[in-house]
Amino acid sequence: MTKQDILNAIEDYVNSNGLQEISGSILNYILKAITNVIPEDTMLTSSFGGVVGPSSNIVVIPGHQQWFFANSGTYTNYGNLTFLPGKLNILSYDGSNWSQYVVETETDFSRVLKSFLQTTKIQWEEIAMPTAGEKDNAVIIIPGYIQHPETGWANGFIPISYLSGYEFIKVEGNLKAYGSSEIVWLGRGKDTAPTSYGTYLTGIPANNTFEMPVPTASNIEYIMYSRKKGDTKFYRGKTVTVPVEEDGVLNRILSEIAAVKSELSFKDFGAKCDGVTNDTNAFLAAMNALISQGGGKIRLSGIMLINQSAIPYVEKENFLTIEIVGDYTPTGVFGSVGEMPVNKKNSTILCNDVSYDDNKGVIYTTKGTSSQWAFNYITLVLRNIVIRTTDGAPIHGLNLHNFQQAIVENVNIDTGVYAGQASEPLIQSAGLIMPSRDNGALCIANNVYMSGYNIGMIPQEHTNADNLQINCCKIALQIQGAGHPIRINRVLVQKCPRIVYVKNQSNFEINQLVIEKASPGTITPGHGWQLPDTYDFYDENNNGRGYITWNTTTGGVSLDGTFNRTGGINVRTRKLGDINWI
Repeated sequence: MTKQDILNAIEDYVNSNGLQEISGSILNYILKAITNVIPEDTMLTSSFGGVVGPSSNIVVIPGHQQWFFANSGTYTNYGNLTFLPGKLNILSYDGSNWSQYVVETETDFSRVLKSFLQTTKIQWEEIAMPTAGEKDNAVIIIPGYIQHPETGWANGFIPISYLSGYEFIKVEGNLKAYGSSEIVWLGRGKDTAPTSYGTYLTGIPANNTFEMPVPTASNIEYIMYSRKKGDTKFYRGKTVTVPVEEDGVLNRILSEIAAVKSELSFKDFGAKCDGVTNDTNAFLAAMNALISQGGGKIRLSGIMLINQSAIPYVEKENFLTIEIVGDYTPTGVFGSVGEMPVNKKNSTILCNDVSYDDNKGVIYTTKGTSSQWAFNYITLVLRNIVIRTTDGAPIHGLNLHNFQQAIVENVNIDTGVYAGQASEPLIQSAGLIMPSRDNGALCIANNVYMSGYNIGMIPQEHTNADNLQINCCKIALQIQGAGHPIRINRVLVQKCPRIVYVKNQSNFEINQLVIEKASPGTITPGHGWQLPDTYDFYDENNNGRGYITWNTTTGGVSLDGTFNRTGGINVRTRKLGDINWI
């Protein structure tokens, strides 16, 4: 069994049995460890027997280890063992007795790894060829048992009894064919009428090497061969078990796990992540644990329902990083007209609160009192996550205003509905609020999608963003608080009445701002609030200093639109492809 075989088997079993509750933690350990440390050509245990059920006819060989993925039920004929549904179950045979493993924790994983990675190999021993007794300067041609003169070659016989206790025979060296295909140096049979036993090698194998099982039929007494003297070697081989410690696989994997011990799971703190149970206490317990250990990574698998939750404050002497990661890049709800289902299996932090507080959000933090700016000295990192509120966006999504630093990558911030169907947001809620001015100069947003909020994104000082998609928000970008520059590159805005609103003094650059404005024919009925406002760019108090390159279309109307401005005498704009700034 190759590495890929076992990876496929594990994933198929988990997917087919709906074991989502382990797919993000234990399964991640298994797949990551195997993928990273085992070479492609390594043969893992040949004792994997596949997936079985209680009624399966399971065939094993006494004295040989074998293991199976087991579906739930009682295995009456195999140790009378009972497996519960919804678990990663292993049914194991050690050569005489049946036992069971249930993989639920890292400790279980380490224990079961010994079964997964029980390796075998063929141990070869060279056969000393005779110095006399062969037929020299001749080869055997089969069929017909003809001896053909060939200088430097010899033919002879190896008694089957000499191979007792061995499973294989191998020949390496100078192999030769006569006619179209016959290899003249190997056949099976007694010393008379060898072809009557019906098997011999044809065709020259790759690399001049051939392996075959030792014949077991009672009427075969010899291995008949032809060889080139001094150049062709014969080996006998048998299968042996390689201790995991011998090849270091287990130790390497356990070292890998130890290296990522800081990557915890919210489920380690009691979170159900089922989208129904309120996991606020588990979320806060996890944050406190990460802070107490000096930072680290935590994995989210499933949908974690929480109240608006403040990550505790950290003083500057304890500056640290907290990283929250999902299982994979989330599926978006970006779109315009019609309907589309919302993926309910993304790694999601869901908040159903409707009590708006401008200082809060699904995730937020409070200010401290020990310094002038009082930022929370945490670099908050979010990757492969959905931040979700209810339709109408009654609260902020991700409010990072008081964090010292932040990195947001592959994150969707939405209201739980397909963007084109989002209800009009009547509260001044924002999907993403970046850290405020005078922070630690590290505010990164890459591959972020926002929809359904009053304000899609509030980039503030030191924000460096790329590949943003903002859909069906009243204001796409609200620029504020940037005495030091904001840089935003590649922004796709769709169905937002206002594109850029400059709130106060800001220094910014927006490159490749691509806009699709709504028209009456491209909105969902009853969603007229998505139609364009009078202007696309608002800076009525002339607070902004910067540059914008843009291109606009109007859905179903024109591919060559306008970018309408009010104010902003210190902001230069230019249509993509044009030369002159305005």
